[in-house]
Amino acid sequence: LFGRKRVLVFTSIPFSASWLVTVFANSVEVMFATGFVGGFCCAIVLLVSQVYISEIAGPDIRGCLSAVLKIFGHIGVLISFAVGAYLDWRQLAFVVAGAPLMLLMSILYIPETP
Repeated sequence: LFGRKRVLVFTSIPFSASWLVTVFANSVEVMFATGFVGGFCCAIVLLVSQVYISEIAGPDIRGCLSAVLKIFGHIGVLISFAVGAYLDWRQLAFVVAGAPLMLLMSILYIPETP
């Protein structure tokens, strides 16, 4: 029904939107809702990207690429903590909203899985 690429494209939009809504949130309920939507989208992206790598990469580099995916995910969290030391939470949410947009721009140039 949906390919891996299409799922990543359509998930990155609400993922980024959840962070942008967080920037302008004025109630705890909105924060909870955006946290739920963002977490749900993050889980989809992590799962589908792992499956995408396993389907598109050859057996000789599949394990290495899977490890690189996890390493860069942890580096991203580390960078957000480091940047968060200098920004308030609204500014940090605005910066983090760019990550799913970068995913959206880059996913348009990769092939669909077989």
